[in-house]
Amino acid sequence: MAILGEAMSLFRARVTNESIKNFLILVLIGFLSGTFMGTLPLYFLAQHEPKELFFMRELMTATYAPLWIVLLVVQLGPFIVAMTTRRFRRFRKYSLAILGGPLLMAVVPRLDPNYYSSYYTRCARLSEPEVTEVARAWIAKRGETIVSLLGAFSRLGDTIEDVRRAELVQLVDWRPGDGHSFSATYQTPRGGLFAVNIGPECAIEVSLTSLAPPLGRLIYQKQ
Repeated sequence: MAILGEAMSLFRARVTNESIKNFLILVLIGFLSGTFMGTLPLYFLAQHEPKELFFMRELMTATYAPLWIVLLVVQLGPFIVAMTTRRFRRFRKYSLAILGGPLLMAVVPRLDPNYYSSYYTRCARLSEPEVTEVARAWIAKRGETIVSLLGAFSRLGDTIEDVRRAELVQLVDWRPGDGHSFSATYQTPRGGLFAVNIGPECAIEVSLTSLAPPLGRLIYQKQ
């Protein structure tokens, strides 16, 4: 009890109006830096019209190098300066807020105000027919990618025509998950299975899959 009393006394001594003000300033800096880090990519995502399909890795090319350079400088620059220059050591708490704010929003996306932007959520509100329409359009656009994936792992000899004639066998709703909003699983005439995973911002990835019971909400399953 004596130790607890000393701890409480120390806590009361340290928590002052000034410390509360500094804490609120740090929270504000972290919030503003995280919002900036999320807002800047919106400019690039805005180049994709709603429901236009793209790979997230399309943003990881030399074309978008200025984006990643700006993000790294803004996030890491103050931290490096504060840690390496004695003159700016007193700003290390603020540099940590600039560094930690975006990281926290990346770990918990719902803390980022940009998460609720229409550019991030436009494919989180699709109806069942729209999901299959988006998936089919992507298959028609990226059929070669699916053929390469099936050829590398399933080795069933699927061709691009097999992929385009693949039948929908499962549709899963993953909301409110942050990774994917929907997954549409298709089976080729040769038996190859692949899933078209649609993210909330309409980024789409393809993966090999199975017809095991999903963890998400099952919308449709071929009997």
